[in-house]
Amino acid sequence: MAAMTITDGMGICYNPAGDQLNDKGFRKGLPCKEMPMIHWLTNSRTGFLVILVAGMLLVGLLYLLPSLLAWSMGCPRAKGILVLNVALGWTVIGWLAALIWAIMEGNGGTFDS
Repeated sequence: MAAMTITDGMGICYNPAGDQLNDKGFRKGLPCKEMPMIHWLTNSRTGFLVILVAGMLLVGLLYLLPSLLAWSMGCPRAKGILVLNVALGWTVIGWLAALIWAIMEGNGGTFDS
């Protein structure tokens, strides 16, 4: 796994070479473990922020799925689907209605192939 130069909050730095550094970046001479990427993601503020932003983007894409589907299929009423999705998508019924509407418009009003 890749290691990164990161301060753990107690003044101990980790770097790819595995050397322990002081706050000014000078080697203390004591070997330390490399910090793997998963450790960085789960045990640092920056890693938490990366996970938070990625999660919010994923939720946003899932929330707008009916609108994106309508746009990608070239539905003539894509703007109406977008309005329904944004206004009432937070309710499960509004999101499902927008999804069904997008699928129906994209298939010419039928569920048949």
